[in-house]
Amino acid sequence: MIRVSNETKRLLAVGHQRHYSILYANANDLVAQGLLGDIKFIRASWHRNNSFPNSDSWLKKIPAEDASIAEIQKWGFDSIDQLINWRLFRKTGGGLMAELGSHQLDACSIFLSQGRSEVHPLAVQGYGGRNFYGVKGVGSEDKQKDQREIDDHVYVTLEFPGRNYDEDNNDITIVTYSSMNTNRMEPYGETIYGSRGTLVTELEQKVMLYKEEGGDTGGGGPGQRLRVVQRESGGGPVVSASPSLAPAAAAAGPAGGSGADEKVSRGYTEEMEHFAWCIRNNIPLGTSREQRGLRCPGERAMADAIMAITSNLAMKHKKRIVFKHDWFDPNSSAVPETDPEIVG
Repeated sequence: MIRVSNETKRLLAVGHQRHYSILYANANDLVAQGLLGDIKFIRASWHRNNSFPNSDSWLKKIPAEDASIAEIQKWGFDSIDQLINWRLFRKTGGGLMAELGSHQLDACSIFLSQGRSEVHPLAVQGYGGRNFYGVKGVGSEDKQKDQREIDDHVYVTLEFPGRNYDEDNNDITIVTYSSMNTNRMEPYGETIYGSRGTLVTELEQKVMLYKEEGGDTGGGGPGQRLRVVQRESGGGPVVSASPSLAPAAAAAGPAGGSGADEKVSRGYTEEMEHFAWCIRNNIPLGTSREQRGLRCPGERAMADAIMAITSNLAMKHKKRIVFKHDWFDPNSSAVPETDPEIVG
């Protein structure tokens, strides 16, 4: 797709909406200002609890009128179940890492790319397994009979180069990612641990900043929580900051007196609007985001896909995999799925 885009001079945009989220934009600005200090660890997670009846949004019931569709194989599917519940099969889906993890690894790359156009991981290792669905004696009877192919629990560790890695290869930042199906205590988000502060994103709706205590910085504890509010005079959204533990009424700020948080856009509308704007205004292919070009072009999304695919391979083969530069080059035919050092 990237090659065709380049050959035809057509724009190619990929829907990783965090690039268009005002919440993430302002959170990233805090990182860029250096408020967190040196970042050595990011913990990302997307936890769901599908152990309850009818709680799995990925498992769709097959309508009776569709169950008898003939010749489904000619469309490339092994069964009607695979067509409708494509996320649950290895042939048609990339599992938790592709469907969920790719978005959060994308966010981690954004946070770590300060002053750099993009940052790619150095290596990955992890564990993934079908530890709940289809396991005898675990969960309800319907869960034990579930024959999905994808892993239902995944845990990976990625090594990213720090800002000074080229001068000292001990400058490494670790990113961990976990996704499970049996607990939703931490639904989804990222926690960025810095030497001067910690930034927590939650559900693409909240950002909380915590100050580190030590030295001449004064006491630590809850910092500030960012919220998106509307200007009283119009003109679009702005960011309001208030103490994380303040009463609801005080935290409402200038949003109009309501104690409830404003609903924050997750960026879906903005990314479509910007794509249409770029087409309408003939924005040249390759224009930087600073010059109002696409924020998530094909090359950026390809890097996210490479991270997710290689993470799956590391879990499958139970080995630490070192990323190769050629995998991130759209003009190269090298891919991790066929690399002899991985698959033998």
